[in-house]
Amino acid sequence: MQIPTPAAPVAPAVPQPIGAVVVQAPVQTRPINEAEIAVLRRQRSEMSNQLSSARERREELLDEIRAAPNGTEQGLLSHLQVVNDRIINIERDLEKSGQTLRSGQVPVGTVLVAPQ
Repeated sequence: MQIPTPAAPVAPAVPQPIGAVVVQAPVQTRPINEAEIAVLRRQRSEMSNQLSSARERREELLDEIRAAPNGTEQGLLSHLQVVNDRIINIERDLEKSGQTLRSGQVPVGTVLVAPQ
């Protein structure tokens, strides 16, 4: 006859306040100027170049992985993950700078172009 194992104790649920509302203060913004727009556009152009380069490298790695002998592709797969992560980061940066250009606003205190 088997003796049943007692169930592990379950931590009591933490009560959540009823009707709690989280309010965030609005972030004060300022308009971006022409020099800042130019800087953002140059940065976006460079990021686009980097994205193209990373995508090309990704395709090269995929070809190398396909051609790699069985059991030897692990290092290439690790490298592929690094390149994939880089692509994701560049795309996020492009989206962030695009949002700034679309809104024409940045948080007060943000410096995109150093004062001359």
